[in-house]
Amino acid sequence: MEVTKLSCMFKTNKKILILALFFFSGFSALVYEIIWTRLMTLVFGTGIEAISAVISAFMFGLAIGSYFAGRHSDYVRKHLSAYAVTEVLIGLSSIVLYFLITYLPNFLSSFHSGIFADHDNIVISLIYILNFLLISIPATMMGATIPLVTKYFVTDKGREGFSIGLIYGLNTLGAVTGTILCGFYLIPAFGVMETNILASIISLSLGVTAFIIDREDRRKNIFNMKVFLSKSKLNIGFLKDPVISTVLMIFMISGFASMAYEVLWTRLLVMIVGNSTYAFSAILAVFLLGIAIGSFLIGRFIDGRKNLLLFFGILQILIFICAIAPLPFWDDMPFLFQHLYNKLYSGFFSLELITFIIVLLLILPPTIFMGGTFPVVNKIIMDRTTCIGNSVGATYSFNTVGGIFGSFIAGFYYIPELGVEKSILLVSALNLFAGLALILQTKDIGMMVKSLSVIVLGTFFAFFINWLPDWNQNILNRGFYVYADLYRDNFKESKNLKSFLEDRYGLRWIHEGRIGTVAVTQVENHMTLQVNGKTEGGTFDDDMKTQTMVAALPLMVRGRAEKVAIIGLGTGVSLGVAEQFSPEYIDCIELSKDVVHASTFFKIWNHDSLNYSGLNMILADGRNYLTYTDEKYDVIINEPSNPWITGVSNLFTREFFQIASERLNRGGIMAQWLQIYNLKTEDVKILIKTFKEVFPYVSVWMYTSSDIIVMGSMDHEFNDFKGIVNAFYAPPVRSLLKNIGIDKPSDVMRGYLFGSEKASIFTRGSKINSDNYPVIEFEAPKRLYSIDAQLNNIKALRGCC
Repeated sequence: MEVTKLSCMFKTNKKILILALFFFSGFSALVYEIIWTRLMTLVFGTGIEAISAVISAFMFGLAIGSYFAGRHSDYVRKHLSAYAVTEVLIGLSSIVLYFLITYLPNFLSSFHSGIFADHDNIVISLIYILNFLLISIPATMMGATIPLVTKYFVTDKGREGFSIGLIYGLNTLGAVTGTILCGFYLIPAFGVMETNILASIISLSLGVTAFIIDREDRRKNIFNMKVFLSKSKLNIGFLKDPVISTVLMIFMISGFASMAYEVLWTRLLVMIVGNSTYAFSAILAVFLLGIAIGSFLIGRFIDGRKNLLLFFGILQILIFICAIAPLPFWDDMPFLFQHLYNKLYSGFFSLELITFIIVLLLILPPTIFMGGTFPVVNKIIMDRTTCIGNSVGATYSFNTVGGIFGSFIAGFYYIPELGVEKSILLVSALNLFAGLALILQTKDIGMMVKSLSVIVLGTFFAFFINWLPDWNQNILNRGFYVYADLYRDNFKESKNLKSFLEDRYGLRWIHEGRIGTVAVTQVENHMTLQVNGKTEGGTFDDDMKTQTMVAALPLMVRGRAEKVAIIGLGTGVSLGVAEQFSPEYIDCIELSKDVVHASTFFKIWNHDSLNYSGLNMILADGRNYLTYTDEKYDVIINEPSNPWITGVSNLFTREFFQIASERLNRGGIMAQWLQIYNLKTEDVKILIKTFKEVFPYVSVWMYTSSDIIVMGSMDHEFNDFKGIVNAFYAPPVRSLLKNIGIDKPSDVMRGYLFGSEKASIFTRGSKINSDNYPVIEFEAPKRLYSIDAQLNNIKALRGCC
């Protein structure tokens, strides 16, 4: 009796320990995905092609690993030992992968001419294949863990649905925890490499622990897997079962829809809650949280049910309803953000609370039903075959393959061709189709009910499509997540704010492209350019001064410049200014083709810059291009968006400045735009110190109250400004400077703040912003609504003069 009791206790405690292991397995897997995506964007750029390649490789590995591990797990007796091996290999390969990825730029630089000059598609294809191989190897082992653990854990006949829901839900909950901790704490606290090492240690620890448990299991011979699994027979032809094959195909469609939703919802939510690293982490965390909750809850209620096909169909219908229900209200969400901001905002943590509230409200309900589909599908298959590993491996791999295509097609085709609103309708139609197909397949309801279901739901959807109004893109593009403090101070009621925005801002052009939503807005007699709702340039006085001087200043100081590179086209004003100095040619690197089109609306102000004979317009990631090109420049002008924006932050690190310095000719100058609004003084010091860490000679200039220009040189101090006088009196230059209120050379010099020596004093003791420690990317969003930051920064900068 005591032995039996001891056996039960050991069995229960060991199951709890296995669940804990799989929770941390999910935790480390998401940490790896976040880190690998971050590293790969440094190698391949931040374009959607590069990011999609990384995610596709990760999901492809998961699908392959799950399928083959599931297929062969029914042969294997020591499933826990096999799981332990995969975790150890994941831990070891992740360390190797980190250093391989960081070495890739050196390796790929030998192909620079093939990539950018000759447009050698073979070389580009080889690079992406290499990316696939690097990511998919450890991802394949991650995919293998799911069927192996399930095969070991699921031992109670009749409770497979509950057990699988519990396993999958805990693993996903671990992923939620990994997303939040990695996105909010681990990387800013420890650095990218150290976080990767931490995840590797967790994987290795999981493997060692699993080995120990398996050894104890065999020694005590208490937890005998033959209780249930000895009856299993490997059914290689289970896919020939028409019900199983139908369910798997629909589950693949469901996976396609789920990942397409994630891409589409992320694009929409960026317009509402912003595109900082914290916003992206919140969106991913809530998406995974819904899946975890759904797996937990629905897995508890499916064992013993006979009508699971109908239940699966109802889940698809519920996903469809939850996906389309918010569509009429999406363009009101900015006002909800504003309302919550007015009521709750007191600092960074309250801002993240607001973000989570909005994201939870919009995407948690459908993701709960998405999460419930996994245990339901597995239970359907297990009721028709005893191959647990094969079932889990097949379902997970089919769903993941669908997800690969869903994320890829949504980003590359649906958004740029259809827009987000119509894309969500199209994807929701897949869930509706899947649900109705399953309802028609079930034998638990009569033909009358089936017919009514098709007629009612089909008619409802048709009416909904025709009734649904187009979103008010003007409101969605007003950047509430950036300008909420301004709106709060001036408007107490949403209806007054809405009237003001519609009256003041006229939307001239908008396009939802692969990179982001780009819009051109007319404000009285001025034009502004928005990307994802945030204004990136315009024709207001301060904007024109900054856009003019960031290009004119380095070219005046340098004197004659034959080759110029400009990173970030924006309105095209800076490019047009550079062209007035008649360089032999200009390489302008812009990530978004929609921004290029938008710049044509600014022809009057940018001197029709796109028609310059020496212009080479390059659609690429600026950092990625400079990494691999062998061109050398006399002047490099870096005028990206704000450093708190994910992706853009890569253009403000020490490593990027080092890359740029290597692309300068002798005597060359790099000009860097820096914001001084919404940054605390320490952040400004970090950015200047990071720049000076690479460029030994710097000078800092300020022409407006919101921006500074930092110039850097590798070989000469900025103490001779004769070039300013000489260049000033050239007719084109004098004319464009006069347009911004600069009438004589002394007006140019009035913007000078300090040089290298004082820059060293000003930044003494400050940190360095690097790829491994991206301080600004994580700190700057916390100051997004800092009221006194701008004034404090002006005082600090002028106090150093």
